Amino acid sequence: MPHEVNEIINRMRETVVGFGEYGIRFRDREGEVKAFLGRVLAASRVGFIYGPFGAGKSTFLKTLASAMQNTGDVIFVYYDYNVPIVQESMPEVMVYAPVDIKRVVIEALRSIQLASPFVSVNLGEVLKVMLGVLSREGLRDVEGVVFVFDEYDRYLKSKAGDPNFRDLDYVAGALAQAIEHADVRRIIFKELADRRLYFLFPISDQTALRIAMRLGGKGLTMPYLLWNLPRQAFREVVNEVAELTGAKNVNVDLLWNLLGGNVRELEVLVVDYNWDYRRWLQEEVIERKIIRTLEEYERAGRFSSIGKVLESLVDKGRAAAGDYGLGEFMGQPDAVEGDYGFLENNIMINLTGAEHLSELPTEPWIGKRYAYQIPAYYWVLRAMIRKGINVKPEDVLEEINESGGN
Repeated sequence: MPHEVNEIINRMRETVVGFGEYGIRFRDREGEVKAFLGRVLAASRVGFIYGPFGAGKSTFLKTLASAMQNTGDVIFVYYDYNVPIVQESMPEVMVYAPVDIKRVVIEALRSIQLASPFVSVNLGEVLKVMLGVLSREGLRDVEGVVFVFDEYDRYLKSKAGDPNFRDLDYVAGALAQAIEHADVRRIIFKELADRRLYFLFPISDQTALRIAMRLGGKGLTMPYLLWNLPRQAFREVVNEVAELTGAKNVNVDLLWNLLGGNVRELEVLVVDYNWDYRRWLQEEVIERKIIRTLEEYERAGRFSSIGKVLESLVDKGRAAAGDYGLGEFMGQPDAVEGDYGFLENNIMINLTGAEHLSELPTEPWIGKRYAYQIPAYYWVLRAMIRKGINVKPEDVLEEINESGGN
């Protein structure tokens, strides 16, 4: 496999991925590809790829699987638990393998009724069928099989019947039950002990860390962190999208300080807001993320107003900043620590306890233990610390300009 890494990377760079009504070239991720092939596929285990919401986890995995499908070394079996698909029938099954293998695997897997809301029952059946295919079709030379269960955490939340359901322990428990199922463990550790078998769950929130802590070493689980695009690759994406849409005088450096390489949020800015970053800041970041999160925390009954929540956050942050030697508290991620609902609402993310597939940039919105999922959240909170709860986009832009990040 190592001698094919560069060829796989080149194939991925030739891929066109969706961006609104347009298509743009897949970029960068060379380091993530090498880490995935060299470390993630080094053992039979259960992995959780997590990272900022919109960092491109699904795009990365599908593009990698497609680039590898004709090598014959590794078969990717991709279950897409996209909720509309599941509601209509069952998870969409995609197999990335040479054509003759793909046909056999798809036919075998589609014979399984995946109607149960818990993969704990079906995962064992999937493994039994795959074991039979590998033996029956003479595919003993296949180095490994990677099962990807995408959007499964969202699917579990949808089954709870509440779109705002955020009980991470519920999701973690359901996935842990799936992995600990007797049939699954027996097949992984006995019948397929001589080959690499991997179960991968791309997850956008803190569920991955909860599951890993719940299962511990006995489940051979490992969370992997995949981050937003690095600065140069993001610059290339912005310039390509600007050319496609006819946008003029786009401030790429400002967009880096607002989006931090998150392509999905760039798509929201371009498609939904026609590049109007001030309106995007007001509606998407200030109102729908920061204010709404503080309101949820207020409704928990601990504070009389969101202003009081902010005051508590500042008091705690100042104490933490002092303890950690961070200087004046200006919203540093390690001082905020993801409290006040910031982790659950995907404003912040925990960086500890995971193996990093991506190299994180050195920026004020990324700490050693915590980070903001996009920098706009950091700048808004920083403006609130200085000016109070009722900040406007101009206040946020002023913070960026005064810090030299323009």
